[in-house]
Amino acid sequence: MNDIELKKITYFNNPWIRTFFALNDTLAFVPLDAKQLVFSKMSVVFEGIDIQPISIASSSIIGIYTVMNNNGIVMPNILEEKEKEIIKGIARKHDLNLYLSNTKWNGFGNNLVLNNKAGICSTKLSRTEINKISDVLGVELVPLDIAGYKTPGSIIIANDNGFGIHFRIEPDDYKSVEEILKVKGKRCTVNFGSGFVGIGVLHNGKSYMVGNTTTPFEMGAIEEALGFI
Repeated sequence: MNDIELKKITYFNNPWIRTFFALNDTLAFVPLDAKQLVFSKMSVVFEGIDIQPISIASSSIIGIYTVMNNNGIVMPNILEEKEKEIIKGIARKHDLNLYLSNTKWNGFGNNLVLNNKAGICSTKLSRTEINKISDVLGVELVPLDIAGYKTPGSIIIANDNGFGIHFRIEPDDYKSVEEILKVKGKRCTVNFGSGFVGIGVLHNGKSYMVGNTTTPFEMGAIEEALGFI
């Protein structure tokens, strides 16, 4: 299997993979019913990562509900008791802070984009909530609408080496993201031309994976954006 095919996955033929998966540099959450091929590919691409199958409120949309970096994990407080105990145990194992939020704006994977330096969050979140999340993740969060989008996590990918952003972002917004995240970036697309890179790319500080409709050209731009080349 070549490197391009290795880095392409789906979740039951759905190429918007970050809807269903979440990870940092050492830990990955995947749905309970993820196929073995997904486990195998992730183990190779994200070498050494601890892959943990979980559910959130019996749901597979883990990546929508979860945001994480190397300091902590934020999820909504809709977990069933068994799920809660499992996730608390995983967080302890990895020495990660865990915050289960009661806000109704609980799609944290879309509402935040961050690395281990800083983050951008939706303006829908209250200042109290932003402060709690910031403490858990160990970074300053700046509430910012970008080009009218209130879901920065859906249009931006970021690690400590760079960021990728929706190709239609204007220069002023691009500069704001660059200043907040403290890294350089690049406009890019995923899944054959979509600017919603945040829900089509799975990544950490070591490597990345994309939905299976992503072209080699797009993969090259994503690699460059995240500082892998």
